[in-house]
Amino acid sequence: MLVALGGGFELDVPVDGAWRLKASLDSASAVDFLIGDRVTVNGPTDARAGFRLERPADPSGLPNVFPDRRGPRLEFDRIALFGELGSLGAGLKLALQRCALVLCGKDGDGFIDRILPGDETRFDFDLVVGLATGRGYYIEGGTGLQALILGAGHRTYWPWLRSLICAFSVQKS
Repeated sequence: MLVALGGGFELDVPVDGAWRLKASLDSASAVDFLIGDRVTVNGPTDARAGFRLERPADPSGLPNVFPDRRGPRLEFDRIALFGELGSLGAGLKLALQRCALVLCGKDGDGFIDRILPGDETRFDFDLVVGLATGRGYYIEGGTGLQALILGAGHRTYWPWLRSLICAFSVQKS
């Protein structure tokens, strides 16, 4: 006779301010007993534990920002750190969704001030950085990582330059 017991556990708690921690532990069969001439006890082969620490999008519709809303900053809708440990391996990843690196020409150093217009210049992107068993270190995302800088040459150095497109591309090999 085979008797198997299993189940799961989930935790969802607020952490300092807008941050949330979600954790889970589950297994289809946590422990099984094979009862015959003798009793054999086996542990789980499909057990999995995971966590997610995230700061979801702001309910106001405004992006989350680091360090603050003035000057150069990183804007993002959602940031999350994921971790998982299971019988097939382990993984850890950091995800930034709907992000923008915002540079302000008037607030930058001398070089940035000369090449960027006085307004804000946005570099939009998504980014996932991770480390996983069997996959190793990886980077995903990069969608839309480009910026069009109009009037880039209106300063002293390149008066003939009317616009500049900066584009970065991430491709799988």
